[in-house]
Formats: sequence, structure tokens, C-alpha cells
Amino acid sequence: MTKVGEGGNFFEKSPVERSKKDLTVLTEKFQNAIESYDATVASKEEKEHLKAIMDEQLSLIQAAVNEIKKSGMHKQEALLEKHYKSYMLDPSPESFSAIEHDIATLREYINPSFK
Repeated sequence: MTKVGEGGNFFEKSPVERSKKDLTVLTEKFQNAIESYDATVASKEEKEHLKAIMDEQLSLIQAAVNEIKKSGMHKQEALLEKHYKSYMLDPSPESFSAIEHDIATLREYINPSFK
């Protein structure tokens, strides 16, 4: 006879499901950081801190996309990275808008009802 609490959890999520959930959280953190970076008139130190957050989240987004392996997501993640680098060189409204579009598209890949 088994005791309460023994045995595996039959409802554990697969690595892909965990990565999808992670991707949702990571894109939200990235978006919050870039919106703060874009809107802020903060000190150089605060901008550097936000850039470090964005760099880390982008790296984690890439890892989550690699785990999910859904067609089209790698291309979209590459576009996000490209637009982010462009934004960091020249923070224009166009590059910011492209980043927001990339994030929304990544979210749609994991949750088609998200808009």
C-alpha cells in the first residue's frame, strides 16, 4: 500500500508546456523593461540596469523558444533580437513598435487566442 504523498504527480507539465508558460512570463518581463527604458528619463545607471534585464530576458526567451520548437517561432525570436539590437543603437519609435509587434506575435504562437 502506498502512503499519501508517495508516487509521482500525474499532472506534471511537460517541458514544452513549462517552456510555453515561461515564455509568456519572460515576454511580459521583457516588455515591461523595454517600456520603462523607453519612457524613462532616468539616470544612466537605471537605464543600464533595465538593459541588463532586457538582455537576460531575451536570452531566456531564446532558450524557451528552442525548447518549444514550434514552426515559425525561431524566425520570430530572431526578429525580436534584431529589432532589440536596432533599438539599443537608435531608440526610435519605429524600432520600439517593431519590438512590441514581435512580442505580441510570440505570445500568439503559444496562445492563439492572445491579442
